[in-house]
Amino acid sequence: MPAPTTAAPSKGAESPTKRARLPALIRQELREAWWIYVLVPPLLTVFRAGTSGSDWGITYIVNLCATLCIGGSIQTLLVVSERRGWSLPWNLHYGLLVLLGVLVGTELTFLVLGTFATFDRGAMRWGMWAIGGSVAAAVATIGVTYDRLRAHARTVELREEQARREALQAELDALHSRMNPHFLFNSLNTVAALIEEDAEAAVDAVERLSDLLRYTLERDAASTVPLADELQCVREYLAIEGLRFGERLRVEWALDEGVEAGAWVPPLSLQPLVENAVKHGVSRSRTPVTVRLQARRVGDQIALEVRDDGPGSTPRSTGSEGTGTALRTLSERLRLLYGEAARFEAGVVEGGGYRAALSMPARLESCPTSSEVRP
Repeated sequence: MPAPTTAAPSKGAESPTKRARLPALIRQELREAWWIYVLVPPLLTVFRAGTSGSDWGITYIVNLCATLCIGGSIQTLLVVSERRGWSLPWNLHYGLLVLLGVLVGTELTFLVLGTFATFDRGAMRWGMWAIGGSVAAAVATIGVTYDRLRAHARTVELREEQARREALQAELDALHSRMNPHFLFNSLNTVAALIEEDAEAAVDAVERLSDLLRYTLERDAASTVPLADELQCVREYLAIEGLRFGERLRVEWALDEGVEAGAWVPPLSLQPLVENAVKHGVSRSRTPVTVRLQARRVGDQIALEVRDDGPGSTPRSTGSEGTGTALRTLSERLRLLYGEAARFEAGVVEGGGYRAALSMPARLESCPTSSEVRP
């Protein structure tokens, strides 16, 4: 005997659970609109009985019945339309649903009133249709107007967002253009100093410098790069400076296990901190100076720190000369890319030395391009 099978529901068919929820939704809508069914009948009664001299009691019963039938029909149609996803351009479906609800509600009103009263159906029907048509036209007009205003507001918002992104990208490009010549200038100074001291070391420095320049050029169009690439850039830079300073430059690495995995940072974000430590700490000292680099995860943030134990009794230059330019530029880049989510601080360490630290979101997603700069 073949095993029993269960037929899959046809496409577009509602599940029994959804069908069961529909009456509950309709009842909820009716309960939330209780004030309509309380206020409208007496208002209509005052208007009709006061102008035509009709019996107040009968007029109220007719208006109450019409309000319940027509209002309930309109609300039911709106709920069903929303559940089914029925819609028309410019929200015209609201006006049509109101008109259809008036037509259906009118006939329901006649069925209810016909059980205990006699009346001129023709005159009453045309009166209800006229009122319902006016309401439907008003709803349709409001819907079209609202849809157009919303579309216009969305267009303006998109234009402002695009202009904001373009302005941010232009500012970032300007910061990149300021940093790259500065980085090249300092690196060439190092190579020039090596030429007189050690020609072979100068050749090695030029080769490493070419790798660094390739890194800056290839990453120039990116807002962020893998942390592993930035660390490799720092290693190349320290290798160049190591050729120049020899034993005077000592390097310590404190990288948490797995810190590089999935982490993205702005290009040339760590290198300026290391350059600052070498220029102001190592080059000004006659004795060996240790430069310590730390990278760790703090929640969903990447925390980077560069510390040296060189001369640090006075604050280092933040003016237009030296690496102060690069540090100011780095701080501005972090602000543009991450806003309040990034932190940057630098200062003299008590007891000697200097510390610079920054933190930013780890950005575990794929690297955004320059066209996706976050405002």
